[in-house]
Amino acid sequence: MNKLIPASLGLVGAGSLGIGGWIAFKPKMINPYKEKYKTAIIEEKSSLWETKFLALKGKSPINEKLKKAAGTSESEDIRKGKHKEGCREIYESSTQDSKYLDDFKQYCSKNNGDVLSSGWISEVPTSSITSTSSSKWHGKLTSLKNNKDRETHPFLKSLATKLTGDTFNKTQGDELKGWCDSQKGEIFLGDKDHSFQLIKSYCVEGNA
Repeated sequence: MNKLIPASLGLVGAGSLGIGGWIAFKPKMINPYKEKYKTAIIEEKSSLWETKFLALKGKSPINEKLKKAAGTSESEDIRKGKHKEGCREIYESSTQDSKYLDDFKQYCSKNNGDVLSSGWISEVPTSSITSTSSSKWHGKLTSLKNNKDRETHPFLKSLATKLTGDTFNKTQGDELKGWCDSQKGEIFLGDKDHSFQLIKSYCVEGNA
């Protein structure tokens, strides 16, 4: 038997793969948003879509469908549809390409503030935070001070080393409040995520 296969036969064989063959050999999407950030994906019927849609107003996202959703040339219902379509495209895309990360974070995902919708300490730290000052930050700073040997988060560990005694100053209170405020907009990584547990310990009332 002739082991030489005519070139034309090879081409026919390759062509006969057709669509099914292409699908079979299509490379799998590597680490898509819907898997890496599965706890932050917004459910289809969630009221959070309305909040994220309003956040698009006047903004300039990267995703083309989100751009149309942020515009004013179409009806609100159409723009809301484009918003969801754009987010679904991002959910399916790979996180290896970070071009959509900010779009995902701002307009397509649950953040810590969405999940913990109440209880965040908004009180502005005073010049002297003492046990008798009724400041909500006193308990949090005390807890952080007591945990300094166990704390592994770089920022919080650094702050904890500055805390001594039972009285804290405004700068120390502002540092903790600033960290807490910055965590509100971060992507929600799940109830058991270490950063989320820290937020509940140091930023939310009643969890010291």
